[in-house]
Amino acid sequence: MIDQQLVNLGDNTHFSIDASNLKLLLQGKVYEGMAIVEINSRIDVGAFTRVQQTVRSKTLDFVLKLEKQIPSALEIAIGEANAGISPKEIEEVKQLTQQVFYGDVTNIHAGSDSVVNLSVTKGDTGALIEALTSKGIPEQEAAELAAIAKAEGPESEEAPLGGGAQEWVKAKLQDGASEVWGVGKAIAKEVIAEGLKQYYGLK
Repeated sequence: MIDQQLVNLGDNTHFSIDASNLKLLLQGKVYEGMAIVEINSRIDVGAFTRVQQTVRSKTLDFVLKLEKQIPSALEIAIGEANAGISPKEIEEVKQLTQQVFYGDVTNIHAGSDSVVNLSVTKGDTGALIEALTSKGIPEQEAAELAAIAKAEGPESEEAPLGGGAQEWVKAKLQDGASEVWGVGKAIAKEVIAEGLKQYYGLK
């Protein structure tokens, strides 16, 4: 729809909407004792162009990540049964779609202190792996981190990552793993820190 609107725009530099009823609603409420003769409403074409560019960018990002992380998705054909796609891969596609198109907004609650929404039982390695994978970290790498966490303790009450976990996170982020996971570095660190914090039973 936006593409068609931009094609039909022609030489105009803005979109407009009918605001004729608005002046009746605002009459006498904006300027006391003065009548509103006309109201013009304009929407800059740049707003539509930015929406178009954002959608194209996210779509391209999604396709590239889908091809890299789930190669069997290339076998999907419209109108045909996709027997080659396993239930696990379908869930991975859903998760990737959520990460690319909705990003960190779905993972983080806004507030004075950003809190990652995870649920990990103290000492439960399986729950830690499941929580990390739910936020985009591949299962193999989540298992690596969980093994490190099990072998060591937190550095302190305030720092849930021990020395080994810190080195692991540093190495992964330097190698660009967060881009593959589909989350930013800051969010990846927060997810891992919160996961280990719950795993160690820290407040």
